[in-house]
Amino acid sequence: MRRVKSDRRGLDRAVSYESGDYIDLAEAIPPADIVTLERVLNVYPDWERLAAVSAGHARRLFGVVVPRDRLFVKGMIGLINLRLRLQGKSVRARVIPVAELERVLRGQGLTPHSEQTVGPAWLVAVFRRPEEADGGH
Repeated sequence: MRRVKSDRRGLDRAVSYESGDYIDLAEAIPPADIVTLERVLNVYPDWERLAAVSAGHARRLFGVVVPRDRLFVKGMIGLINLRLRLQGKSVRARVIPVAELERVLRGQGLTPHSEQTVGPAWLVAVFRRPEEADGGH
C-alpha cells in the first residue's frame, strides 16, 4: 500500500522498502535523514534495542507513534493482551513511558523536538539530532 502511494507521488526513486526485522537488517540499511516507527515499539519484544538501533540511523529526525501513558490506554492494552493470550498469540502490547523512551534516544544523541496527541490513545513524538552533530545541514 505505501509503495503504491510513494510511486504515485513520484517518490519511487527517493523511497526504499525492506521487509523483515529491522534489528536483523540494520547493518545493511544506510542512515536516513528521517526515521519513523509507527506503532511498532509498543509491540516489539526488545523495544529499547529497536529504538536505539533505529534512532542511530536517523541523521536529523526520529519520529515515533506510541500509546499514551494514560490509565484508560493501559486498561485497553490489558484487554487487548488478554484477547491475544486467549487466541494463543505470543505478541503483547505495552505502554512505553515517554521518560524511558527519551532516555534511550538521548543515548543516541537525540533530543525531544515535539509531541502531539492523536485521539485518546496515541502520542506522536519527534526527536532531533542537534545540527552540529549532523554537520550543520
